[in-house]
Amino acid sequence: TVRTEYTIVRRGEQDYYLVSAGAWTDYDRDNLVKSAQDFMAAGGEYVHVQDVTTQWGVFALAGPESRNILARMIRDAEPATALSNKRFPWL
Repeated sequence: TVRTEYTIVRRGEQDYYLVSAGAWTDYDRDNLVKSAQDFMAAGGEYVHVQDVTTQWGVFALAGPESRNILARMIRDAEPATALSNKRFPWL
């Protein structure tokens, strides 16, 4: 069962930034906290979940022209393949 969708950005060795739909903030936070507690109770490493909803912002660019729009905005060593299907198959 799919309950939500996340975008996860690895910011450091053990530091991640996770984005979910704004309308599901409470549900997602509760689900993540419970999952972290269950993981630690089963012997997993310590996991800290922090809600930074009021401190960070995001925007989403979606649709059939999103790849073309992003291509005009980025700087990459290989601009022709920066947003290729191989590198970003979900885009």
